[in-house]
Amino acid sequence: MKYREKIKRLKAIVANGDLSNDARSFVEKCTSDVRAGAYAKEVLEHIQKFSALQEKMDELAKKEKISDTDIDIIEQAALSMYDCDRDDAASILVRAEGERAKALLYKLADDKWDVVRCSAFDSLGLGYFKSIEVYEFFLERLTKEKNRLARSYIIMNLADMYKNDGIGNKEKLTDIFTKSAKETEGTEKIATLEFLVLLGKTQYMEEIFKEFENENPYLRLWALIAVREIADKDNYKEISNKVKESFVNEKIPFINEQLDIFNKRIAEFSND
Repeated sequence: MKYREKIKRLKAIVANGDLSNDARSFVEKCTSDVRAGAYAKEVLEHIQKFSALQEKMDELAKKEKISDTDIDIIEQAALSMYDCDRDDAASILVRAEGERAKALLYKLADDKWDVVRCSAFDSLGLGYFKSIEVYEFFLERLTKEKNRLARSYIIMNLADMYKNDGIGNKEKLTDIFTKSAKETEGTEKIATLEFLVLLGKTQYMEEIFKEFENENPYLRLWALIAVREIADKDNYKEISNKVKESFVNEKIPFINEQLDIFNKRIAEFSND
């Protein structure tokens, strides 16, 4: 292999975070190359550091609670050039506490990759950090976030904080989402409709039911999860009947998995 081709592959290994045995073997062989050797040694050192960080993050992912000393490792991942590292950091921080962890999540909420931002929003809204401060942060970010999926995660976390923690002003939230319901699409629309139903605007339930017929299976999935969250002792029969009618011939495995979860949830109301 020519020098330029070796350098090109070495750069690709770094860019892709390739830790495969083939990649490592290629880099190790290149370290003895007269021209490519110096750069190959840098790449090998990079791979070794990256592998070590991933191993540490894998261990942290198993812990029930993240300690202050763990934050040093998570911070390395949060500043990584690799999207997967930053997403791992955002996800693991849901089990952390303290201002340093919260500051990292605020930073990751501005990440260039929308998936990382979604994970950061979840960790801020579902973990230790849920508060009026985070509620206000979500409302502000909702006006700036351009990605529909990321906006959906903001809305879902606002809904969770309102439903489970009583955080948020009902009138203000109803006004915001009644207006946006007319303008949104896809997952953001479903999340908005779900929130409006939780806010007492039950007429929007029919709009969610319409999404059961959507040709996009992922939107059908989102709608199914939405009604599962909305279900209570007063409406579960109506929702259950509509789900059975709409999904009777469903063939897609990941939707059928969620149907099983939905049915277990409905069974809780039936047994009360």
